[in-house]
Amino acid sequence: MKITGIFSTTCEKCSEQYDFAGNDADFDLTSTDERQHGTEKSYKWGDSFRCTCGQDIDFTYEVWEYPSGAFNHDDVKIQGGAEVDRYTYDFSS
Repeated sequence: MKITGIFSTTCEKCSEQYDFAGNDADFDLTSTDERQHGTEKSYKWGDSFRCTCGQDIDFTYEVWEYPSGAFNHDDVKIQGGAEVDRYTYDFSS
């Protein structure tokens, strides 16, 4: 999976923005499942960090590929912050 763009989150306490370039992401393949049109794969990346104001920010970022080689959907959950922007993905490489 090739990841491009920026994933950005802001602190819910002070609004400081944090940006993660595509090469910062560390997605792990978490599951594969055979479905009607081929294999579905899910990838997950999570991180925790402290904002300069002291607020803890935790996120879990999941991406699904289905059928093989195609983006299906993604989901981002953030505690202590808010999402600003998400990555784009290329599964053909």
